[in-house]
Amino acid sequence: MIERAQREIAETLVPAGVVSDSWAAFVGTVLTALDSANDPVVRRLVLIEGPAVLGWIDMWRAQEPLLHSIAAMREPFEFDRQGPSIHTSIRARLLVAAVEEAMLYLPHTDDLKRDHKIVQAEVRTLLESAGLPGP
Repeated sequence: MIERAQREIAETLVPAGVVSDSWAAFVGTVLTALDSANDPVVRRLVLIEGPAVLGWIDMWRAQEPLLHSIAAMREPFEFDRQGPSIHTSIRARLLVAAVEEAMLYLPHTDDLKRDHKIVQAEVRTLLESAGLPGP
C-alpha cells in the first residue's frame, strides 16, 4: 500500500512532455511534491504511519520510485554554466531535503490549510534565493 502511494506520488512529479524551462519544471515539481501532503492517504500512510510501522530503512526502500523522480528533478542543476558543479548539486539536494522536511511537518499541524500556504511560500522563498541556474 505504501509503495503504491509512493509510486503514485512519483508519477505526478514527472513532467508531461518536453520541458523547455528546467527551472520552472523544478519549481513546479517541488510544489507538486509539497501538495501531495494534502492527500489524506499520503499523509497517513507515507508521512505518519509508514515510518512509524516500517522504520526508516524499509520506508527508504519503499520510497525508491519517489527518489528516482527526485533525482531526475535535480538532474538539470547538476551543472552550472562552466559544466559539472558539485556546489550546485549539493544545493539542489539540500532544497529537496527541505521540501521533504516540510512534507513531514504538514501532517502534524493543527491547521493544514493555513500551514500549507505558509510552508509553500517559505519553500518558494528558499527556491528563489537558492541561486540555482534558472531565469
